[in-house]
Amino acid sequence: IPVAQTVIRGTTGYTLANILFDASGSGEDIRVTTLQLTATLDALTNANNVASVVLYDGTTALNTGSNVLNPTNNSTYCTGTTCDWTVSLDKNLVVTKGTTKTVTIKANISATATDQGTQSWGLKASPTVTATGVSTGSTITASGISTAQTGQVMTVATGGQYSVKLSSGTPQAQLLVANTTGNIMTKLLFYATSEAINVSKIKLGLTTGTSSGSDLGTIYLYDGATLLGSGVFPSLRGSPIVKGSTAFTDVHTDGQMVAKTASTTFSLTTPLNIPANTEKTVTIKADIAVIQTSATVANAGHDVRIDFINTSNISDNTTYNVGTGTASGSQIGGFMTTAATATTTAQTAAYILRSVPTVSKLALATNTLANGSATPLYKFRVAADSHGDIDLYKVTFRIATSSATAGLKLITALNLIDVTAGQAETTVYASTCDDTQNAGLPATTDLEMELRASPGTWAAALSGVTPRVIAAGSYRDFELRATVASIETGSSITTQMQGDANPTFLGAEASWPAGTMASRLQAAATIDNINRGAGATNGDEDFIWSDNSAASHTASTLDWANGYLVSGLPSSNLTAEVVSK
Repeated sequence: IPVAQTVIRGTTGYTLANILFDASGSGEDIRVTTLQLTATLDALTNANNVASVVLYDGTTALNTGSNVLNPTNNSTYCTGTTCDWTVSLDKNLVVTKGTTKTVTIKANISATATDQGTQSWGLKASPTVTATGVSTGSTITASGISTAQTGQVMTVATGGQYSVKLSSGTPQAQLLVANTTGNIMTKLLFYATSEAINVSKIKLGLTTGTSSGSDLGTIYLYDGATLLGSGVFPSLRGSPIVKGSTAFTDVHTDGQMVAKTASTTFSLTTPLNIPANTEKTVTIKADIAVIQTSATVANAGHDVRIDFINTSNISDNTTYNVGTGTASGSQIGGFMTTAATATTTAQTAAYILRSVPTVSKLALATNTLANGSATPLYKFRVAADSHGDIDLYKVTFRIATSSATAGLKLITALNLIDVTAGQAETTVYASTCDDTQNAGLPATTDLEMELRASPGTWAAALSGVTPRVIAAGSYRDFELRATVASIETGSSITTQMQGDANPTFLGAEASWPAGTMASRLQAAATIDNINRGAGATNGDEDFIWSDNSAASHTASTLDWANGYLVSGLPSSNLTAEVVSK
């Protein structure tokens, strides 16, 4: 039996119901010559919403010519909203003994059928079938139809509809590198109901205030590997614009998005075909504009989230999103079955940077713990994207010690060494930089390590920090080593490198200065002190790096970020390393 569904008026050969004839218990073949159909209507006047009702055995029409049923609301056939008709089969239906056969009821839906009219079709209650044995000629009474057997409800509509939502396959929050092409930004799931729909226009826009149309080059829309269309956003800010400012208001009082917003209606050179009652994924890709220290096009740190602009976040305008029903020919503009807002169709965060790092954990030469002044605890690599240098300012380790004897302080000093192959080892952090470590490391602690040119020389207020430069397309390897004492059987040291779970902003939105935008790029020391700032997110300063996007780059320029979304660095921590005896 077909599932309950909506059918477009004017549809021909529509399946109303299926009837199963079962001769599996019969000793001879069975011939069916007539049967009685029944239809339950929402209103008697809608009986003629269907015409040319024909029964099919596979592709063979069983009632043809004058036997084709054309329903009317005549009281001879109808009582209340239920109508019964007898159909004679001029092509006799034969069901072979020991088998079953399915007969399909098909009809044409009137081009003038009542919108939202409903019908369900099937077999009238017994006696409803005239059947005889093929070899004996004996009359056979059909069983199993003591009550009317009707199929699912069919609802007539003048045209189809389509909806859009964010696909579960859309990328998670990510860092994007400037001057790159074909980045997958988001995936939208289109769904057509009742009929196939060809979508010819799709409106997209940037929906964060920390974005601009100039951040992106060409935007591409794909159906699988098929390019549907492409275009660009105007060099305007996304929406919302700026907190505390009315100069860039992007929404009129009637909800209509104004022209001064980075949005574009994409006219598809290849329309998106969505089969009836089927989902279709549209992949949105984009080229990221170049970031330079001067005459820049894109803006480092901007969050470029592309959203489907629909009738829930702007006033209805049929020029924005246009689809055409292939059966009805109706034009459908910007239709949404449910309220689709930025929370349902906007992509996840996508921050653009001049270059990005990748972090990975490396294996130690040995995991055996012994007393000494250079015991390896952890080794990692930081690689720079080929598009630009990376500066590394700070890393953080969580270290836990364990011994059979309670209270032992196994670690008395820590050094972080640049051990990159092909160059001399360089110490970039020594625990004497931080006088809290001089008494020996407690059983569990988080140790923040700002890299220094003269490690071992303590200086207050983060002065003396010297970031380590990682050249574009290259990497640096680092190893954390400890001075270890009092090791005994069963002693162990567990070390893990910490990540950041949230982006770096100027605290909570309420604390932003009026007329300014939030930015995830700040001075290095600002990020390093974030857990001491008013309204700031605590703990998200474990990994600090720069994409070198600012002119005259220093540790004080606003081109530093934390470890949020850094490739290879989880929001919590990298896999722990255990050394033991």
